[in-house]
Amino acid sequence: MEDEHALLLSRTGVASPIGSLTEDVGTKVDADTKDAFKRICNEAGTDAAGAIRNYVCKVVHGKTFDELVLESSQRRRLALGLEEAIGVPLGAPA
Repeated sequence: MEDEHALLLSRTGVASPIGSLTEDVGTKVDADTKDAFKRICNEAGTDAAGAIRNYVCKVVHGKTFDELVLESSQRRRLALGLEEAIGVPLGAPA
């Protein structure tokens, strides 16, 4: 591995802070609604799955999935910075 601090990520390149994303959540809508939703998602720079995932996480966890990933990433970067500053991996015996 090039960087000993590199994160091991899923196939999408995103490490999920809430565990493996294995469960489906879905619904049925009419074709016009589906087309409008897909257009709105495209304009927002996401896809239907990402938009639904963000909504479900916001309802359940109080934050979108994107916010949870960002916070997790920031915590990891902080931890790596602390490890480098003190010269001891976090979680290692003192």
